[in-house]
Amino acid sequence: MSAIGPVESVVVEFPGTGFDGEVTPALADLIEAHATRLLDVVLVTKDGNGDVSLFELDALDVPAPARLAQLADLGGELGALLRDEDVIIAAEVVRANNSAAVIVWDHLWAARAAEAVRSAGGRTFPGERVLRWPGAQRRPRARARSVAASRELTSSLR
Repeated sequence: MSAIGPVESVVVEFPGTGFDGEVTPALADLIEAHATRLLDVVLVTKDGNGDVSLFELDALDVPAPARLAQLADLGGELGALLRDEDVIIAAEVVRANNSAAVIVWDHLWAARAAEAVRSAGGRTFPGERVLRWPGAQRRPRARARSVAASRELTSSLR
């Protein structure tokens, strides 16, 4: 296996329970550009009662739409990273009568930086994805407060 970048799991929700793989071409572009590598993908549906069903791509009982079938081909050897329990916990955010893809992917674009952090003895911690949407307002930074606090601390140590 080549260099490993930051590995992330995401839940991508779609309206309705008929996930058809429409996003597959965009994922294929990222994989072909060596920007990411799919490590595991599990499809989830949540019915009106909140009951969750899990589907491994290679275990679908019905013929999958062509785009969805192509998703299984994108990652090569997918699977074995996500346990059913992991997916059920991840599926808690999925709204009733919707579907989702729980994806584990390797950010190859950041592999060199990740290796440099590891070589330097650094550690990374879980973060949050920052989402921007139209009309979002920026919150003021707490920097001024922290600069003032650090100056006060520095002067008290003298």
